[in-house]
Amino acid sequence: MKYFFITVTLLFSSILGISQKCVSDYYFEQYNKAHPELQAEYNKLVYQQSNVSLNKTNGTVRIIPVVFHVIHEYGPENISKAQIEDAIRILNEDYRKLNPDTSDTRAIFKPYATDASLEFRLAKIDPNGNCTEGIERIYSPLTNDAGDAVKALSDWNNTKYLNVWVVKTIASSGGTGTILGYSQFPGPSGGAAATDGIVIRHDCVGRIGTQNTNPGFGEYGRTLTHEIGHSMGLFHTFQSGCNGGDQVSDTPPASAANYGCVITTNSCANFSSPYTSDVPDMLENYMDYTNGTCQSMFSAGQKTRMDNALSNYRSNLYSANNLAATGVDGNGPTNCAPLADFIINKTSGCTGTAFSFTDLSYNGPISNWNWTFTGAAIPNSTIQNPTNVIWNTPGTYTISLTVSNANGSNTQTRTSYVFISPLQAIDAVPVFQGFESTSLATDGWVLDNGGNSTTWQRITSSKRSGAACFYIKHYNATGTSSGDIDAFYSKAYNFTNVTKPVITFYSAYAQRVTGVNDVLKMYISTDCGQSWQVKISKAGNSLAGGVAMNANSYVPAASDWFLQTYDLISFAGLPNVRFRFETVSKEGNNIYIDDINIKDLANGISLKPEASNIGLKVIPNPFANSTSLQFVLNNQAEVSVKIIDVLGNEVVCSDHKIYEAGNISLPVSASQLENLSGSVYYVQVTIDGIPYTSKFVKL
Repeated sequence: MKYFFITVTLLFSSILGISQKCVSDYYFEQYNKAHPELQAEYNKLVYQQSNVSLNKTNGTVRIIPVVFHVIHEYGPENISKAQIEDAIRILNEDYRKLNPDTSDTRAIFKPYATDASLEFRLAKIDPNGNCTEGIERIYSPLTNDAGDAVKALSDWNNTKYLNVWVVKTIASSGGTGTILGYSQFPGPSGGAAATDGIVIRHDCVGRIGTQNTNPGFGEYGRTLTHEIGHSMGLFHTFQSGCNGGDQVSDTPPASAANYGCVITTNSCANFSSPYTSDVPDMLENYMDYTNGTCQSMFSAGQKTRMDNALSNYRSNLYSANNLAATGVDGNGPTNCAPLADFIINKTSGCTGTAFSFTDLSYNGPISNWNWTFTGAAIPNSTIQNPTNVIWNTPGTYTISLTVSNANGSNTQTRTSYVFISPLQAIDAVPVFQGFESTSLATDGWVLDNGGNSTTWQRITSSKRSGAACFYIKHYNATGTSSGDIDAFYSKAYNFTNVTKPVITFYSAYAQRVTGVNDVLKMYISTDCGQSWQVKISKAGNSLAGGVAMNANSYVPAASDWFLQTYDLISFAGLPNVRFRFETVSKEGNNIYIDDINIKDLANGISLKPEASNIGLKVIPNPFANSTSLQFVLNNQAEVSVKIIDVLGNEVVCSDHKIYEAGNISLPVSASQLENLSGSVYYVQVTIDGIPYTSKFVKL
């Protein structure tokens, strides 16, 4: 072996700047950079795994207990048991050289294709000694843009189980492109015990169900084959380029990752024993990025590396005692008691609305279902998937499901799960929510945090007015991650006698860095919360409203509060209108809301006021450099100014300021307009929440 003295820099020189499907090596690099004290362990891992031989004897088959933690939001990522079992089938075919496409391996590489002598079995006994089917299902928004934080939801002892976390999507780290999966390398230099295992997208598990939608090795269900290879100590075949590839002599080095199945590729001219001449890249190898449809082999040298990793770092996994303890020795339980789980087609509705429930119980065959629908017209059911469940009285109700078989029973109870509102809301406008009450519930509003530990909260340290405001911490917030959704929503309001409704509120936000765009949305429902339509969606700089970027945990200054005003005329006359404010975290910065005002302007200024009502003029117009805005205030008022292009994009935005009554002239300097090309624009002057618009031309 020619290149076993490698460094972190050499080993990972090929990974950055490419379109990545697997970021195992990126995490490995970052962990070792953060822990220089592990350099000796790193060298030990590389040296012991590199001292390979070409012994192809299969030897004793090592059995590995596996647990799948399915992290989901009740979407397609909540994959079926059949899909997981299919993934186990593929693993056992690939690692035992029983895959039917092994015959496709090119003749030059067939002498080195080998049975890795590994067999994977779903655990039958969990860490607490309970019967399990080796599948755990956990609801969490962390399934979106997942990273190591998802592992804290549940990790079984890594010396006894191989942990696999199934998620919806994986956050991109250290490169670009869609990430299909990543794994932790073995040993102390691989990472902490609590994070040991594989994270994989749901659509790369097995070959049935919702998979086969991703390019590359995910197409044929071989992402997991690839990632477990990393867990057993294998690197990418292109890892250190032509300077040794993956440091295994019988896998020819590749200068970079291969995509597709171009069998003529020969990216490195150098070669080593056992080859006596230059050979092409081994596109058939599971540790490249080639399509899963053309991958078919591990090499004998790779088997030796995996043998070494197992012996040195994972020997307890396949020990006789552990196989018995995890129930995979053939003597474990075969029929577990079920675990109850279910979903509902909607959680809110009006009186008389029909609800449907779907049983998602797992862990064992089910003989009996017993549903309890507190307060419903028919409060009980024994069918698997009840439909047409109706509540005729407004209120908040609890649902319970008990499932059982001969081995036991389990109950899932969800309190305050269904919200029933009257067809015609009782509360009328005007409505003011300034977060002065210590509890949202006092005003009939509801917090919906999606299961996150960090969510919207009332604070008194910052506010636009009064004693408090509502805020959510997205800056380095413990318990949040990119993709977390948090919301709060109002009770229903009656707009039957409202002819010109409008909503105003103040928000404050500053971007942390360019490109990190936290999102604020406002939805409106007119059917008791059964469905929601987006009325507002702002992100990044648009949400900041001109507030300067802030790299620290953002706290708004008094001038940062941004007044937002929205016409609700299309909802006039409706009997049931409610509002939902929702944020999507991008791990950027904090968002604040205060002084939500819902009112009827029927007796006030028109919702679509004419500029002439305030004498709004742009003078001069057209203009080449600078101009001024002129208008009249009858009373003291808060004023802000926006310039909008013909596509509706905000291109200039001013702070909110208080002006006294009288004739107002606001100069617009050349520096404010220097980035605007010659075209038609609109200036919008908002006075106490009412927008006035006028057109102008910049030459």
